[in-house]
Amino acid sequence: MNKIKIDNIEENVFYLQSKDWKCGTEHKENIRLALVCEIIDMCEVDKAFDKESHPYFLNTNVVPHFSELNKEFLAETIKPDKNKLQGLAAAEMAYAYSGGVPVRITGTSNAEIDKKVKLYNAKTAGGSYKFETFENAENFVKSTVPEIAICIFGLIGFFLDKPWNQLGNDGWDVIKQQTENKEIQMFGKVK
Repeated sequence: MNKIKIDNIEENVFYLQSKDWKCGTEHKENIRLALVCEIIDMCEVDKAFDKESHPYFLNTNVVPHFSELNKEFLAETIKPDKNKLQGLAAAEMAYAYSGGVPVRITGTSNAEIDKKVKLYNAKTAGGSYKFETFENAENFVKSTVPEIAICIFGLIGFFLDKPWNQLGNDGWDVIKQQTENKEIQMFGKVK
């Protein structure tokens, strides 16, 4: 098992990567993958969350590793800033442009993960977790999500097979869009 590396691509967005995380399509074998964890302050989204005891929501997505991003896809993604074609900057732009494949991380638990859920006073919410503070969410990402990621990438086909939208796309289509520049159906039109 290779080491899991964690980088910040924004203050609230973490990029986890390991050389072990891969999938393959009919056109491309051994596509490296990564995991993006975004901590969303729901109070910034809607003032109704101001009274919420746990306003920090953890959004987790599988994405192609930045080294796998298709050049044409990147060119479309980063039109305003051609200097962001490499590394984590490319990962940030690709995630901001088309997101990733959402994963429900609450279904990948064991006794050790359950202890950390209690330690960081996390509550389940929509297949993920929500936290009282940004710091608890950040510490959870750094200490616990790597353990959860091992489960996610051990079952990656299961997560990619799930529908991504109501137009018939699945996680494989998202991976192909970003690695092969395959057009996918979005918002009623081909993108």
